[in-house]
Amino acid sequence: MKCAIAAVKFSDNLGDGIIFEALSRCLLHHRPDLEIVAIDLSGRTSLGGEHTQRRRRSTGVITMLPKPVRPLLPLIKFGVVDRARLLRHFREGVAGCDYAIVGGGHLLADANLNFPTKLSVLASAVCGLKLPFAFYAVGASQWSLAARRLLRSVFRQLDVRWLSVRDVDSQALVREGLSSSETVAVQVTYDPAIACSRFIPAERPRGTLRKRIGLNVIGTKWMMLDANSASARAFDLAAYGELVDRILAQGHDVALMSNGAEEDHEQMLQVTDVVAGQIESGRVTILPRARGPLELIQQISGLDGVVSHRLHATIVAYSYGVPAIGLEWDKKVPSFFAAVGRSQFSLAPAVQTPETIADALEIALSKPDDDTAKEARIDEILVHIGKMVAALEEPSSRPGVARA
Repeated sequence: MKCAIAAVKFSDNLGDGIIFEALSRCLLHHRPDLEIVAIDLSGRTSLGGEHTQRRRRSTGVITMLPKPVRPLLPLIKFGVVDRARLLRHFREGVAGCDYAIVGGGHLLADANLNFPTKLSVLASAVCGLKLPFAFYAVGASQWSLAARRLLRSVFRQLDVRWLSVRDVDSQALVREGLSSSETVAVQVTYDPAIACSRFIPAERPRGTLRKRIGLNVIGTKWMMLDANSASARAFDLAAYGELVDRILAQGHDVALMSNGAEEDHEQMLQVTDVVAGQIESGRVTILPRARGPLELIQQISGLDGVVSHRLHATIVAYSYGVPAIGLEWDKKVPSFFAAVGRSQFSLAPAVQTPETIADALEIALSKPDDDTAKEARIDEILVHIGKMVAALEEPSSRPGVARA
């Protein structure tokens, strides 16, 4: 059997690649002989390179546009200019596949029509193939009228056998956006990255007397552009510097890091200038920019604590029993912490002061995650994926749709 996973595996935000790695291993748990291929929804075939530069240029243009016209750029770029290239990329990706899975990640989000446009092109590319599809552990945000039209068309064109989202907010949004006749039941499941620790060995901790806290830096300019929360705000360099000082004062060391995205790495380098003296003392180290998802997993699993805006840094930390503080900038961060019973360690923007973050970190370090509950969640993920695979491999029961 052969399966395509359509997501953003080659995004330089390596959290997306972590989702692919985790989902692949969960699928192989059920089907050890399954051949898995990646279809990047942006048409990328590898990490970095010209795709990163094109994304930077596009994002730079979007930031200069008035908010009401920003959706026109992805619509024109992916729906018109790059449409032929994407159609070819998608068709080549599903060639010989028995079924395809879209997910996980925030793929039903309407950030300037980005993913609705790409999914629309994907549906156009494969609609004649009668290929069984699943949407797995996807996140959603409020849909504009244009996004709703695009996504409703996607679900009408595809033979969707399974649809699960990663939180109840996404479930409500998808149910509101799609009629019951357009898709199957919308289920809620955990993000597959929670299962990383079941399949990927952890990095051994350093074994020093002081705990090492990973401060995962985000590019705040891009965070403000992507955030779907009106309360999102920038976390400036001075705040990062003060937070480092407070963590050091609590007797811990700090490891500056990023999720790999260019904008995150650049801001991390700016933070290093602010804390140059602490770096010279040896109490603050700089983790090398991870070259891939597995390397980022190793970095996080070897830490004693994590502070991050990036969702999947905190999910990986949870998987490996590393206490984490989530800095909210949209709904997906608090949704994850609520799902795993750690809501007190997800901090809203209004309370994200260095003092509050450092205090919350100290409490989190004294209250480690419940390992038994985590393992039960991983078991639940595997059961859920097993049911999804069974649904994909069944003969079609959808009127007018038959396997080729």
